Amino acid sequence: MKYHHGNLRSELIRCACTLCEEHGHDKISLRGIAKEANVSQTAPYRHFETKESLLAAVAAHGFVEMQKSIDKIIDLSKTNKISKKMLIDAMLAYLDFAISNNNIYEVMFGTVIKDFRNFPDLHDAALEAYSSLKSSIKRYIKLKNCLLYTSPSPRDQRGSRLPA
Repeated sequence: MKYHHGNLRSELIRCACTLCEEHGHDKISLRGIAKEANVSQTAPYRHFETKESLLAAVAAHGFVEMQKSIDKIIDLSKTNKISKKMLIDAMLAYLDFAISNNNIYEVMFGTVIKDFRNFPDLHDAALEAYSSLKSSIKRYIKLKNCLLYTSPSPRDQRGSRLPA
């Protein structure tokens, strides 16, 4: 059993995510996480007061990972233009994340954590992921509206209006 660990909090979150995916959030305990991380049974309590605080960290990690999977497709630092294909691929990445991490997704969006505001890291991660998705959709809509309003009216080669 290890008593000194490089970054115990991160290791506990990693173990909790693994156990959550394998067995579901209701089967997780702080003692079980300690066993998985190969640390003393009291070690997790130095980082997480309750099971809910551990699950909040799992959910925050999930939001960060979900956002990373979407940001791989839509990198707003590289482009201002978002194509329909990019947006669809990002939504598919969101769905793939939900399917691949079903139990963590349940912690993120279910009723396990009563109030995100009680867990600032979770609250911030959830808002960041939401803001990223919202920004991508808004940019796509803005681009579509610009194209819609700046495109010429439908005319044939001679300049007369096409029949409706």
